[in-house]
Formats: sequence, structure tokens, C-alpha cells
Amino acid sequence: MAETLVKGGNVSLTKIAPSVDVLKIVMCWQTQPKAKAGSEVLDINACCLMLTSSGKVRDDNDFVFYNNRTSSDGALKYLGRNVGLKTAEDIDAEAITVDLKKLSPEVVKLIFAVSIYQAQERKQSFAQVSNSLICVADNKSNGVMAAFGMNEDDLAAYQSVIFGEVYRYKNEWKFRAVGSGFYGGLEVMLSKFGVQIG
Repeated sequence: MAETLVKGGNVSLTKIAPSVDVLKIVMCWQTQPKAKAGSEVLDINACCLMLTSSGKVRDDNDFVFYNNRTSSDGALKYLGRNVGLKTAEDIDAEAITVDLKKLSPEVVKLIFAVSIYQAQERKQSFAQVSNSLICVADNKSNGVMAAFGMNEDDLAAYQSVIFGEVYRYKNEWKFRAVGSGFYGGLEVMLSKFGVQIG
């Protein structure tokens, strides 16, 4: 049975499934009907940032998303909407796989986030999004190990949101439910973690 977390909660993935080497991180959300009524449909995308102990990426290749689908070490792969898990028809979902054995020892944390494209220009935010959820699954069986559903009121003002993070703790891999966001969109978040914009 999957561990259901609240914001700030964490769980040891190593203890839940010690034999699992490849994780599938699935991020889900639902665009509210009122958001589809305007001229600009929300364009929402998932991504991952690979961080060292400095809290920054090593270089821009540590930013995995639809335009950089595989990390330089081959450990992370962006699957897009090919999530392999059953979701409701009106739920959008994107997935990224993580091969823990291929990760460099330098990488101590993986940040999984979702952002709205051109949110500021289009005056959009997560106030137009509901049912945000992140699941950590075994990539082979699609069995869900941990899940975190977010309170939409907590995210309403943001244009980019960190759903969760997978991180090293001693000899374990753990997952933390985050659910915190950034004003100003993707560029602000990327700048915080050392990705060069432009």
C-alpha cells in the first residue's frame, strides 16, 4: 500500500522497496474549466532539477524537461505524458524515470516541479489548477510507493510549484512532500537552483 503524505512529510523509499532501482515520478494536475474558457489555454509542464550538496545544479544539463529529455549520465528520462499509470480522462500527467544506480554520487537531491508556460505574460497561475498530485512508483511494476496530494489554496498565487523531492539520507533514498511555489514562473525557480537562463 502506498504511503500517503502530508506537506513536509517524508518516507524512506529504500525501506519501502529495497530492491527497486528505477523510480517513476508521476506529476498530475487538472486544469479548471474556467481556465479553458479564455483565449489562452494553460500550458503546464513537469521537470526535474538534479542538485549537489551546494543546493545548485552542476550545469544546465541537470535540468531535465521536454527539451532535454535525458540527463547527461542517463539516470533521468523525461517520459512526458507516457506515464504508464491509470488516471482520469480529465487529469493531465507527466512522468520522469530515475535510475538510482546511474546517478552520480555528487547528486544528492532531485527536485520535481511543474510550471505554467508564459504564466506572467498570460496572467495565469495555479489558481486555475486543481487536484495537483505527485506519486513515486516502481518503474517496472508501476506499483505506487508514496503519494502526495496538494491543497490548491496553498498554490493559488504561484506560477511554478515544487511538488516533491527525492534525496539521499545516509544510505537511503527518501521522498519528501513539498508543495511550495515561486512567484514569477519557471525562470525564478531555475535561477534559484543555478540554471542559466537565456
